[in-house]
Amino acid sequence: MKKAVILALVLTMGLTGNAIAQTKIFLLTSPSQSWGTLTTVGGSLDVVGKFNKNSLAAGQPLAWNTSSTIEYTFYMTGMTLDLWVDGAVGTYDSSYYGAGGTISIYEGTPVNASLGATAPPNATSPSTFTDVAPAILTGIVNDLKVMRRENSPGPQYIGEARGSVTFTGGTRLTDICGTSEPSWIFNTVVSAGTSSGISGTGYNLRWSGELLKRVCPPIATEEKTWGSIKTLYR
Repeated sequence: MKKAVILALVLTMGLTGNAIAQTKIFLLTSPSQSWGTLTTVGGSLDVVGKFNKNSLAAGQPLAWNTSSTIEYTFYMTGMTLDLWVDGAVGTYDSSYYGAGGTISIYEGTPVNASLGATAPPNATSPSTFTDVAPAILTGIVNDLKVMRRENSPGPQYIGEARGSVTFTGGTRLTDICGTSEPSWIFNTVVSAGTSSGISGTGYNLRWSGELLKRVCPPIATEEKTWGSIKTLYR
């Protein structure tokens, strides 16, 4: 049985596609929060936030400017809710957003990104997250899934957001693996409730952790015959 399980993993991971090398590049910092619908099909979700430019080692695809006069911000918008699954208490509520959303990432001054005190959109959100032009990266958000666990320990409704981004433009597009490998994935912790640290009114989730992971270049797979694979596990 053990050999069969190992063999199945080899077939799934080694023969059906390429292994993926992931490089962290974007890490969220405060403030990063969302507003909009999590439960009403046809409604939209928006996210604004900042990146922690001091958290990554040298050699990353983008050369971060660590000057205190420079900030890195993003704005995700236009994600339309296609399906909401209301989980039982103690399980996950799941919100599924299809294609159509966009993301823009900015670098520059002034260092003024602010969520504002009133429900967004307001005088400072999202405007202070997008007031540096042009964007260094722009792209399309695909297949965003937001999961929130009810009655979980710690912050209320803690969960995660997963999705993919295809970068299509921006002044720094060629820095991230050229234009031939623009697809990225992300996995972000989200939380809500009084203990999550949400600022301002009208926001529904706080986003933290890794936002995007690079997907390039794939590691080439080695072709093997069925007989040679079976001999490895005898």
